[in-house]
Amino acid sequence: MAIHKEPTHPGEVLRKDVLIPLGLTMTEAARRLGVSRRVLSALVNCEEVVKSV
Repeated sequence: MAIHKEPTHPGEVLRKDVLIPLGLTMTEAARRLGVSRRVLSALVNCEEVVKSV
């Protein structure tokens, strides 16, 4: 029997693989990425989805 597992949210990957290892604050990461802190926070907290532009 196969176990259904939800895919990992991109925000969780960003937090675990980038922000924490690099010691970046949310404010500094948002500045470097060119997005608002609010948008980055929503993404990292899995409240926002990634959309192509």
